[in-house]
Formats: sequence, structure tokens, C-alpha cells
Amino acid sequence: MDDKKLNLRAEIDALDSQIAKLLTDRFAVVKAIGNVKKQSSLPVKDLAREREVLERVKSLALSEDEKNAIASIYQTIMDECCKLQK
Repeated sequence: MDDKKLNLRAEIDALDSQIAKLLTDRFAVVKAIGNVKKQSSLPVKDLAREREVLERVKSLALSEDEKNAIASIYQTIMDECCKLQK
């Protein structure tokens, strides 16, 4: 494998580490929100909030393909976060 490919893979590995850390941080906040929802007898799922999050993160993308990828990834993240709140 050439040096350029190795360097790019190392960059991806570093980004993956950052993403995993940020997801772990997000999960901690999600669990705290879940506790607040339980105390207030609120449902775990908030479709309006999910739409808001999806629109916000999609606006950060540079192309339509990236918007679709980000929407798909974030939908999965939010689905997993709902499981953490139950």
C-alpha cells in the first residue's frame, strides 16, 4: 500500500476516534434527557425534535449526496439514542 493511502487511512482512524468519543458524550446527555423525560412523564420519541436535528445537520453538508448520507446516519443515531432512553 502506498504512503498516501496509509496517511489517508490514518486520518480516517483519527476522525473515527473523535466521532466515537463525541457519540459517547452524546449518549451521556441523551441518558440525562431520558431521565428528565421519565420524571416529567414525557414520551421518549419526539418527532418534531428529530426533524429539527435532521434539518440542522443536513444543512452542514456540501452536496445532496452528503445530505442524504448525513440524514441516514443521524436517523440511526437518534433511533439508538431512543433505545438508551428507555
